[in-house]
Amino acid sequence: MANNQLITGAGTAAKKFVDVAAEMGKGFAAATQTARGFNRPNTVTKNQEYQNRVNSLMGKMKTDMDFTSFSPEETAAMRTFLVNERQKYADAAKTLAGMTDATSPEYMAQVDIMNGVNNSFTNLADQLKAYKKGKIEYAEGMLSGTYSDGNELENSKINATIYGFVDEDGDGRSDSRLNAPFSIMDGGNIGFNIDGQTVSYKDTNLPLLKDYKLGVDLLNQNETVRRSGQLVSDDAQRMYRLQLQTAFANQDSLRSFIYDFEDEFPTEDLGKLWEENPNNGDVINQIRGEVINRLVNSRIQAGQAGYAQRQSSGGGKFKNYSKAGTVALSSDDPKADEGAGEYQIWTNIDKNMPQIYRLIKKVPGLEDNSLPPQTGDGTETNDSGLDDNIRNERVNDPAKDKDEKATIMKGAKSQVNRKGYPKTKEGDEAYQKEVMRIYKESLNKVKK
Repeated sequence: MANNQLITGAGTAAKKFVDVAAEMGKGFAAATQTARGFNRPNTVTKNQEYQNRVNSLMGKMKTDMDFTSFSPEETAAMRTFLVNERQKYADAAKTLAGMTDATSPEYMAQVDIMNGVNNSFTNLADQLKAYKKGKIEYAEGMLSGTYSDGNELENSKINATIYGFVDEDGDGRSDSRLNAPFSIMDGGNIGFNIDGQTVSYKDTNLPLLKDYKLGVDLLNQNETVRRSGQLVSDDAQRMYRLQLQTAFANQDSLRSFIYDFEDEFPTEDLGKLWEENPNNGDVINQIRGEVINRLVNSRIQAGQAGYAQRQSSGGGKFKNYSKAGTVALSSDDPKADEGAGEYQIWTNIDKNMPQIYRLIKKVPGLEDNSLPPQTGDGTETNDSGLDDNIRNERVNDPAKDKDEKATIMKGAKSQVNRKGYPKTKEGDEAYQKEVMRIYKESLNKVKK
């Protein structure tokens, strides 16, 4: 016996995402807006109305009532079917008794009738057992909120009808009493009258379950990326896109994510587009691609937010700033407030805020010469009056320390952005010329 008290108790124990009592208190009308204030797709609203009605009807049942008991109409239908089938069996057996040729077509026809009756009894027993089990699963699934809000509305209507939860007038009572009467079809199949058409129970399916694992995992992974404080690399983006393409190849998973997680992720427009094009494969593929693009962009944004938060975690003047590369500054540069060297550039989220330059390390060759300015007599290495021949001679002077020259060349290259020059022969020459210009000027700041 499966009474209402046991079922509602199981539903209460199983529910993790839906407060049934609170939902029943709201009445049958489902919320038409998401938690973010956008209008829900009609599919979500109608499926939630089905759930609210089932919960209300279950709440008003007598707790000691056998939930899976058959109605008088159903009992009468089974009795009539059994009597008729037994009569068919008896008539075939009587006819068979007068036959002597067991190989004749007439004899075999009567045997087929008798076997058909036995098979119909077995089939009816199996379907009644499956129907009772399905009815319990349906009620528990509705009470626990485990069915997807993305179920096709026709399937939701069929399930509500065959399991006796039709309440179109919203009075809190099943329009056809709790147990929807079924008929028994040929072969022992049970069927239900839905909009004037008999639907065989064996051809029906329970509602689609919410894909909690996929949806929650995707959202939790974004939070993990944010907390890591790392930017999402191009390789990581490609891997994530492949992961999503594999997950959403299953159309049920795609429906569940779009319709069940709209409070946490913006998919309302895609849900409505699917409603308007329910059987259009091209549109569904377009929806799948857009969901994947949005999730990849969301992952990138999570990484950027976490990176910015980690960079600014020290507070003070670096709050809301993130690293944006390095640059070599000489001591006469107004941005080099700690003298010549390599500086980290920090950029604020607010583009109107100034950049901050923070010294990373001193770079030899970038310091200003401490000697007073000279006048083109060749005694001051940083003298602007020196001609190029003298500068080149000093740059190529083998007496200078090789390690020191290598360090100065590194500093010169750090000041020139290679990306600012075209990838051509002329671009390469211009880049090298600018590097050498800075290198020569830096080197000539050092005395022989």
